[in-house]
Amino acid sequence: MGVKLYGHPMSSCTVRVMACLYEKGVEFELPFGKIPILEDGDLTIFVQNTSRRFLQHHDPTTDDLLRSDSLEENIALVMSPIIFQHFVAPLQGKAPNQAIIDDNLAKLVGVLDVYKARLGKTNFKTLQEDFSNNLHHFPYMLNFMKMPWAMAVTDCPCVKARWE
Repeated sequence: MGVKLYGHPMSSCTVRVMACLYEKGVEFELPFGKIPILEDGDLTIFVQNTSRRFLQHHDPTTDDLLRSDSLEENIALVMSPIIFQHFVAPLQGKAPNQAIIDDNLAKLVGVLDVYKARLGKTNFKTLQEDFSNNLHHFPYMLNFMKMPWAMAVTDCPCVKARWE
């Protein structure tokens, strides 16, 4: 097997690269590590954004994996602080900052409205083919759905259907 991915399997960066590898049908090993590192023969890539761009070249027939740079549309940007406060802050011996959680939950509602509008214009077949374009927020959604605020997603039927 030529491709090795080094990273923690629960890391959002590693999960994102793993999802891309699965989507592309690329066989890989996940030996160990804490940050995503991708090896393909003599080429070693240490940064997850570069890894995703490299993987795009494995199958250039699909759209760019980094679909949206728009802050309003990027679910990961508002989920990340919530996930940090809920999971990481306690690991660092800090109390979660509820104000940060509440502020980002309010932002998430707006982002989900944009996402819902985009999903409403797309048929299911296209959504299945378009998985890699929404790859950026996948690992954040994976963690977010384990949190008490998952209903922000499950209360939006088309977003919930896309997630499931």
